[in-house]
Amino acid sequence: MAEVLVRVRDVCHRQGAETAQYTVQTADRKDKVDLCRAHATPVEQILAVVLDGAEPPAPIRRSKRTTVITTPEELERLRATGHR
Repeated sequence: MAEVLVRVRDVCHRQGAETAQYTVQTADRKDKVDLCRAHATPVEQILAVVLDGAEPPAPIRRSKRTTVITTPEELERLRATGHR
């Protein structure tokens, strides 16, 4: 396993610089940084090596949770038919 140390500044104070936001996460910390193209280059190089052309994962779509309401009569009917 290789380690790469990348030092970046969140704000380089250049006016009009196009920025991109990155989320950097470690075991105990999660930060969002806005980087200009020059400061984002090392991050993009790491991503290119790690992803090696792979497509980014699709967002996880969770189904909406629903609450099932059962009347006492329905519970008795289910118990009588052996459902638990």
